[in-house]
Amino acid sequence: MDWFLSGGWIMWFLGLSGLLTLAACVRFARRPDPTQLPHIGALRGALSWGVVTGVAADLAAVGTKIPANPRWAHSPDLPLLVLQGIAESLAPAILGGALLSISALLLAAGHGKLRAEGAAP
Repeated sequence: MDWFLSGGWIMWFLGLSGLLTLAACVRFARRPDPTQLPHIGALRGALSWGVVTGVAADLAAVGTKIPANPRWAHSPDLPLLVLQGIAESLAPAILGGALLSISALLLAAGHGKLRAEGAAP
């Protein structure tokens, strides 16, 4: 849970949009319907842009909070503080990347069914 919380508020958006994306992809994998692909693409786009926004917001927080705290800014451990901040800032990319990877596998399964049915090239 610490890992999730270290990513900030965007993790809640990624979790919700990721669940919606996975649900749509599971439906497509079970009963592939090419008309659902634009909807799935839009969900995956929202998830992808959420990742970009989350990482950017987290890096911006590190870049403003460390210099604003004199104890941190003048600490001999400054490089370690920055490194830890960067590591925490990547939490949205890890969560979003995992969700997007799973969704891609589900889409591949649906496309495989379509191909087996002769409905896709």
